[in-house]
Amino acid sequence: MKIYKYFVSYYFVSNKKNGMGNIGVDSSKEIKDIDDLEEVKKYIEKNTEKHFGIQADIIILNFQLLNVEEN
Repeated sequence: MKIYKYFVSYYFVSNKKNGMGNIGVDSSKEIKDIDDLEEVKKYIEKNTEKHFGIQADIIILNFQLLNVEEN
């Protein structure tokens, strides 16, 4: 099984604050289309709420595949 490791930068907006961030994302599939990016966006939204207590709308600015690991 392949694990795709991405670096993702994003902008977030909430009623409390806004700003920019970045995150490492491990995925079992390659990002190929907008639907795949939507899954990453939802993951970042959940992560932002869990770690920072902010319910925010996420806008993905950029992503880059760092490497692919075979297990």
